[in-house]
Amino acid sequence: MRAAALLTACLISAGAQAGPFLDAGDGTLAGVPLGTPEAQAVPELLVIFGTAKDTGWTIGCPHDGLDVRVLSWGSLYAEFQEQGGRPVLVRWSYLLDSGTGEAFLDGPEPADIRLPGGGRVGDTFAEVVQGYGGQPSVDENFGVAFFVGEGFAIGTYQPDVTAPITQVGVPTFGFCN
Repeated sequence: MRAAALLTACLISAGAQAGPFLDAGDGTLAGVPLGTPEAQAVPELLVIFGTAKDTGWTIGCPHDGLDVRVLSWGSLYAEFQEQGGRPVLVRWSYLLDSGTGEAFLDGPEPADIRLPGGGRVGDTFAEVVQGYGGQPSVDENFGVAFFVGEGFAIGTYQPDVTAPITQVGVPTFGFCN
């Protein structure tokens, strides 16, 4: 699987049309499995996506009290935390700019994200959730609509299920995203 992810990255950097390469349903970030030790995952992700913005190890979300390291490429975020005494890749998120609804520069485009069932970032939230046979949740306090599936989450920046999908989290969103 990792060889396929590296091949995809090479095709993309060479300008070839490789299609979607971030599958929110496979438990990996471009072929790097969640749970991969940081020392192994970081170099692999840098080969795939290039230079990242790196927070280094910092105090994470004040609500969970865990230290966190986040690498980002535009709208794509890879989060590391300690599990079982070692730092590992715990989740990835794709978040569009909440002000513009567009992807941040220097990272994958929304079309590069594949959701389970064939949905895409930017598709109407309610239509995609209907395909999962579930009910979306609307949180008026935070002003969002969201759905948590098996191993992934999707959401909008509006408490409106007719809005486009603007957030993806695998296996779920980080609380402070």
